[in-house]
Amino acid sequence: MSAERRRTPRVPCDLPVEWRRGGKTLACRARDCNADGVFLSTAHTAELDHVMDVTLTLPDGPLSVLGVARFVGATRHGRGIGMAFHVLDRDDRARWHAFHRAALDAMIAAMPEPVARLLRARPR
Repeated sequence: MSAERRRTPRVPCDLPVEWRRGGKTLACRARDCNADGVFLSTAHTAELDHVMDVTLTLPDGPLSVLGVARFVGATRHGRGIGMAFHVLDRDDRARWHAFHRAALDAMIAAMPEPVARLLRARPR
């Protein structure tokens, strides 16, 4: 998905993920995220619009999500699946947004000050 179509900024992350599929649990990693989904780095594949049952391990504990595969293929992170969140309860959505916000703030803080200042001024 192009950056122009995203509602929120994508930021790097590295989270362990368990994907429950067909009675098996597959391990993969979330390599980047935005407020509405993640990119899962995995050699496994899924059809577009496939519903995915995953658990992401956030620093404050596991987060169970039902998502939908919106991209399947190769990226700079290797092969994987771009998953949009579909079902996430209110408390878990708040936890996810807090995680994304902290990751975004950390990414901006690591940038040169003129760039960071511009990014902090943008509405998010």
